[in-house]
Amino acid sequence: MPSALMLINPISGTRDKNGICDLTATRLQGAGIDLDIAHTQYKGHGAELARKAAEGGADIVVVAGGDGTVNEVASALLHTDTALGIIPCGSGNGLARSLGLPMDFEAAIDIIGRNMPCAVDCGVADGRPFFCTFGMGFDAVVTEKFASGERRGKMQYVRSALLEFINFTPDSYALEIDGEIYTEEALLIAV
Repeated sequence: MPSALMLINPISGTRDKNGICDLTATRLQGAGIDLDIAHTQYKGHGAELARKAAEGGADIVVVAGGDGTVNEVASALLHTDTALGIIPCGSGNGLARSLGLPMDFEAAIDIIGRNMPCAVDCGVADGRPFFCTFGMGFDAVVTEKFASGERRGKMQYVRSALLEFINFTPDSYALEIDGEIYTEEALLIAV
């Protein structure tokens, strides 16, 4: 019987996660997957738990959280035999959307229950992997402010963006692309 660890980020997004543990356990156990559940308690905790699960032979680590938690856990699972499952619970869910995953909890859980992992590429910036987008400049500042705030949701993200835009000054960047160096002043750089 395949085994899975579900990691829930209790502060991600604005969606109500009540009942998600029971729903996931019922659907995955119905698909023949043994499930353990843990809640992340601090930044980096998801990576610690994912690493331990992979070292312990878990087949799947399921993340019920947003892009930050997904990226953290995916980074810990790189180059292991443990698959990543995503139940989108964040404010944006960029990676889940890019992969075409449903935003509906039940539908996302059912995809995990099929236990048919596929490989995805990742990028590396400054030695750190990323799985959807990597940004510098304005979008990175907005994301950092949003992540450190107490409130979640799209409107809070828009509010953070507007407040940062008023005083934001573009930076100069030196980009090496295919061996050539380009120097540009930019509001943001996104990959």
